[in-house]
Amino acid sequence: IPESSQTVPLVESTTPFPNTFKEENAEVVTTKIHQTNKRDLKPILFHEAFEQYIEYGKIIHKWKDIDKHKVDISIFLDVIDVENCSDLSFNDLVRYRNVLINLPLKYDQDKDCIGLSYVEMSNLPNKKHAHPNTLVNKIAVIKQFLRWCEDSNYIDIDFEKVFRSIKKSKRGKKNRVPYKPDELRRLFNSKQYIQGTHKTTARHWVLLIGLFTGARLNEICQLNKSNIIKDSQSGIWYFDFNDYAEDRGKKSNAMIRFVPVHSQLRKLGFFKYLDTLEDNGRLFPMLKLKDRSYGSAITKFFKTYKNERKCNILIPEEVLKDFHSFRNTIINALKQTGVNQETAREIVGHENPGLAYGGYADPLDLPNRKKIIEKVKYPSIDWSLVKEREWNKKL
Repeated sequence: IPESSQTVPLVESTTPFPNTFKEENAEVVTTKIHQTNKRDLKPILFHEAFEQYIEYGKIIHKWKDIDKHKVDISIFLDVIDVENCSDLSFNDLVRYRNVLINLPLKYDQDKDCIGLSYVEMSNLPNKKHAHPNTLVNKIAVIKQFLRWCEDSNYIDIDFEKVFRSIKKSKRGKKNRVPYKPDELRRLFNSKQYIQGTHKTTARHWVLLIGLFTGARLNEICQLNKSNIIKDSQSGIWYFDFNDYAEDRGKKSNAMIRFVPVHSQLRKLGFFKYLDTLEDNGRLFPMLKLKDRSYGSAITKFFKTYKNERKCNILIPEEVLKDFHSFRNTIINALKQTGVNQETAREIVGHENPGLAYGGYADPLDLPNRKKIIEKVKYPSIDWSLVKEREWNKKL
């Protein structure tokens, strides 16, 4: 704990704060001082105020992340251990701040934390702690609650001062880069693809579709079977990335486009997989809508899949490589074949100020689009090793 706050009666441990949170001129009192009662406060218990606040959030703000508010505020109330709102002190807030900073990362999954209070957890040595940005987000929830309490005349205390030292990291934005040829080989000539052991069809196909279309993760995960269409004039199959369905996120013009199905997907058995699906069903029915996205499960899977235990993709600290990097990868592949940047950006649905109509809005141009998409080759990947699986509806 910073030297200036060692006198706070928090806990006996001397576990230091991470260096990120060294605080200058911290104003911490050594005895419990209650609110100054500059005005007459309405008497109310904290748990009652909490219940009122949650109902307020549901009705007025229509919170969709209500559980996050409940969890974060419940931890706050547990740590301050104050019954009446009017009894909240500066020291109580300092204690919460210090405990929050020192809580072990993923404490709810840590065996060492079982049966311990939050204060006791914060004393555990040699534990990783939450990133500054995570702390700022959690504190924002608490400050919003306290601000509501202040507006309701339940508290009268300068809570902003306590949390002033905790700020978001000032690290520069990471640069998203394409996957290198050897990394692509490890991703698609992995044990899971060679032996056909991906647990779901989504894990198998979403990555492949991303690689050959440059589509965004949720664009792929929310597709219906009816969005894979055969053009009646040219006979070309294409992905129809659209915004017709009510449960789909709002799209810019560049995101509404038609991308031909690459021949490699056909060779890998994509159309055989389509034949197993109901005509009016989704392409990946096992993916559920969560926080307005169908891609949450794949995001979690891909983060684990590409790490050193699976595909051994080592990512330098200064760069970003994730599912979205497949967009950079296909743009790079097209550029290598002489396709101009504007056309490559159209393929993946980038906004382009120089284009009047954004992305592919005219399926009549499919023959030209097909020629362009077929130029995409990934020579480092041995597609003959990828096992063509027998698909069933349960997967």
